[in-house]
Amino acid sequence: MKRIFEILVVLLIFFPVLVYSQEKEAEVKKESEARLIAIASTGDSLNSIIDRTFGKTEKFIIYNLNVDTFTVIDNEYAHSSSGAGTQAAWEMVERKVEAVITQGCGPKSFNILNSSNIKVFRNVKGTVKDAVENYKNGKLKEAPEEIKEKVKEKEAKIKKESEARLIAIVSTGDSLNSSIDRTFGKAEKFIIYNLNVDTFTVIDNEYAHSSSSAGTQVAWEMVERKVEAVITQGCGPKSFNILNSSNIKVFRNVKGTVKDAVENFKSGKLKEAK
Repeated sequence: MKRIFEILVVLLIFFPVLVYSQEKEAEVKKESEARLIAIASTGDSLNSIIDRTFGKTEKFIIYNLNVDTFTVIDNEYAHSSSGAGTQAAWEMVERKVEAVITQGCGPKSFNILNSSNIKVFRNVKGTVKDAVENYKNGKLKEAPEEIKEKVKEKEAKIKKESEARLIAIVSTGDSLNSSIDRTFGKAEKFIIYNLNVDTFTVIDNEYAHSSSSAGTQVAWEMVERKVEAVITQGCGPKSFNILNSSNIKVFRNVKGTVKDAVENFKSGKLKEAK
């Protein structure tokens, strides 16, 4: 009987400890498997108002949906002169949040979050507390498909620009209405036209006033710029040889405006020099 009593005493002492330990382990596990959401906030509490901006918000409230607790983090990029939104977006990726709730969110930030499978809820107003409850109840509307489509279009444009098809036209001026220059190596300017996105840049010819080898120097620059064609009035044999051996098409004796030359190149009306 005494032995049984001793066993009962031991159980009464250690059983609560065991239960507490198991509960603590479960709580720790729950926190380690946290489901986190981030809310752009104007203050430190759940009663704070959701901020108008994402990248420039003063604070983020990181809410743990598993245990209904939250932490407040100061946004170190709030006063950055540029790139605040993208920096804040990358921080949300690192914190492994499943969703971001905000009023505003720019396309670059949205793209980072979206490509990292983080849901974005924009145009959400009211308090942080309301936002959390509405998220739990599925009442928030994820950023619309048209936003995602715009992001895809922007990505496609960037890809298109990175795979640019460039042509170089010798020019007497800075615009598409400028005339094609008579010379190649001594031309004052070159217009580098991107056929993919119909944009252009103007570069000054640093060799225009060289005493010799201007043409060959310019030809090598065209090779470095990876243009697919050069449009000019004149082009000497050395320059032509460099361009031709680098698989750059040369169109000589072309007169008129740069704009006309571009259109004629697109429509296949120019005759390649051989």
